[in-house]
Amino acid sequence: MARANPPDNPPRSPASPASSGKEKAAAWEGPFRLIDNARTAYKSVKDYSCTLIKREQINGKLQPENVIAMKIRSTTLASWSTAAT
Repeated sequence: MARANPPDNPPRSPASPASSGKEKAAAWEGPFRLIDNARTAYKSVKDYSCTLIKREQINGKLQPENVIAMKIRSTTLASWSTAAT
């Protein structure tokens, strides 16, 4: 699997000094290692489930929570979900 590449111009705060190419590369090593580890771990995942809790603000008023139970099967790319609000 291809390795992720850092953005050409990563965001930085105006107060932070410009850094050298080596410093920039070193700063991205941790996040890249994390992404590579996640990709490796995901290869062994056959299915998973999760609970999605969503809450919207509409016209300035906070709406009730929407709770959705999800099950994903990656081998056949099937999914199942049910809303329980």
